[in-house]
Amino acid sequence: MAPPPPLPAALTPSHHPDVDDAVQHEDSRTTTGMNDAVGPTNAPTPAAAPSDGSSTSSHHHRVSSSSRSADIAAAVAMAQSPHDEFLKGEERTKAKWAKMVKRGISSFIREQPDKFHRRARRGIPAEYRWTVWKACVSHDERFVRNVYWKLTGLGSENEQWGRAIKIDVPRTFPRDQAARTGSQLSEAHLKSLYRILVAYANLNPDVGYCQGMNFVAGLLLLVACPDRNVPPSSVEEEEAFWVFVCLMEYDGLAGFYRENFPLLGRYTHAFDELLARELPDLRDHFTQEGVQPTLYIHQWYLSLFINCLPLRTVFVLWDVIVSDGLPVILSISIALLKVMR
Repeated sequence: MAPPPPLPAALTPSHHPDVDDAVQHEDSRTTTGMNDAVGPTNAPTPAAAPSDGSSTSSHHHRVSSSSRSADIAAAVAMAQSPHDEFLKGEERTKAKWAKMVKRGISSFIREQPDKFHRRARRGIPAEYRWTVWKACVSHDERFVRNVYWKLTGLGSENEQWGRAIKIDVPRTFPRDQAARTGSQLSEAHLKSLYRILVAYANLNPDVGYCQGMNFVAGLLLLVACPDRNVPPSSVEEEEAFWVFVCLMEYDGLAGFYRENFPLLGRYTHAFDELLARELPDLRDHFTQEGVQPTLYIHQWYLSLFINCLPLRTVFVLWDVIVSDGLPVILSISIALLKVMR
């Protein structure tokens, strides 16, 4: 078998956000006063994400923490509201997003970043979500033609990856969890998901495949092709792959899945520091009960909350993660514990 092609020249090594810097910024952005807006105790209310230092994606523009927190609280509250109220809220914002998309969402992000981030944190209407997410991660600039299908053609010769992917793909939004997650992947979606994961493992064998990546790629595929009754087109599947690559290789997500989980360890430590500052009594209680952060944080972060929250809430949180950057998951975690407490 021919060796896998090297990473395209357009791809740089994964950028890992400075987690120590993230802690400093997150420490100043509390979620005080947001719990009332959230409602049910299973709904986390994230605070804001710090920049990861890159210069190309939309989430590298800081705004005031108070307005950011209020925007996110309103978005999560809307996501947790009854279905009819949620749809009404979406209807009110569609006209604004239609104008933004018609104008060119990438140029809007560059020219009016404050307004874009404020609107994104209030939730992106479903029909525009994929267009906006692609712009946020600079998909069009980072897309490399003719690479994806070559990578899928290599197959999954690595027995360890291939075996793990075949096991995990059917477990992604499975039938018995559909009522809780609000979604279920069709057989066609599952086949596309399998190819995406195999292609990424071939693209970056240093990361390969790790459990949790299936939920991230699966969610992207659902947003790219939301109609479960229609198989993903070749364009939609390829776009989902490249957005996945952008998140992994440019926004630092790959660090969560590398051997020995280096970035996951750093984020877990950062979360524990924030927990000690924000909720010292809860942290002391966890310590007394022998509950270490790894018991729950690893599941939250490896699936980016997809496997533990209703899908409608996940979409709102992902609007924030994609537009603001990976470090926002620290605030989401603290807010989740504040609400559940």
